Amino acid sequence: MQNELIAQGYITSLIDVPSQSLEHGILRFTLHYGKVGAIDYADGSDTTRLWNSLPTSSGTILRLSDLEQGMANLQRLPGATAHMKLLPGQHEGESDIQIARSGEKMAAWRGDDAGSKASGRYRPAGPSISMT
Repeated sequence: MQNELIAQGYITSLIDVPSQSLEHGILRFTLHYGKVGAIDYADGSDTTRLWNSLPTSSGTILRLSDLEQGMANLQRLPGATAHMKLLPGQHEGESDIQIARSGEKMAAWRGDDAGSKASGRYRPAGPSISMT
């Protein structure tokens, strides 16, 4: 059963067999969901867009698919890299998420061919700066 939990993405959840009497032929299990503790950036990381990068928050059940989606969100811009660590949380059953993110500052000048014969066919559309 524990392996099935992990396969479903509940990587920090646990199935426990509490002490009990089996005289009635019933075996009970207890499911303890792993929860998200604190979500923080590692020292020196770029801290932009943390609040909307992860589809989870403190206190919710920790699922692998949420972590994978968060990593994809953090790395979606060219030149951005991110690493994630799960650390023991402050409370039992919690895991803290620590994110290390860095990215290159990128700049580009854009242009288009929407000009006229009088003003010139090609015209600059202005600078584009991306801070990843």
